Amino acid sequence: MHSTITENDTGKPVVASDDAQIGVISEIEGGTVYVDPEPNLADDVRAILGGEADESFPLNTDALKRDPYADIAVFRVDLDALDRR
Repeated sequence: MHSTITENDTGKPVVASDDAQIGVISEIEGGTVYVDPEPNLADDVRAILGGEADESFPLNTDALKRDPYADIAVFRVDLDALDRR
């Protein structure tokens, strides 16, 4: 179930399916969400997501799902579906 991501979602966390924190939504432009990565984001995860060092990485809004069970708004991303190697 995908949900519409709006400007109100800026600052919301993005997590992997194993609940590992990936980063936070920094900007939403058209159908693209830009995520500021966690400082300790693993290199292999960063390689899947694209981007370098501390740069924001883009994700298509379809790649993110709002977690309906979270107490606060959280977006999940399936890293296996994104594997771009």
